[in-house]
Amino acid sequence: MKSLSVAAGIKTAAAESCRGVYKSILKEGISSMLKCYIETKEALKRLRADQDGVVSFEYIIVAVCIVGAVGAVFGGGAGGQIGAALTGGIGQITAAFAAAIGA
Repeated sequence: MKSLSVAAGIKTAAAESCRGVYKSILKEGISSMLKCYIETKEALKRLRADQDGVVSFEYIIVAVCIVGAVGAVFGGGAGGQIGAALTGGIGQITAAFAAAIGA
């Protein structure tokens, strides 16, 4: 009988050891998932606060205004080459902007 209780004790110790390993694996798995979640959340916060695209768009607006002013100063009328180039350029910018918003 004593050998049965020793064997049962060994099985119990082995089972406890396995449970400890499983608990450790689960903790590490949850910990790494939590770490990934936090990193993803922080990356999304940085992306929301990023203002680089807004500044680039403002530079495009300023450039269009400068080109328009130069076209007005140097004339050529609405039917001239400058007017046609401005109309085409502004049309392309408007189309690209509409495509970016729609995407």
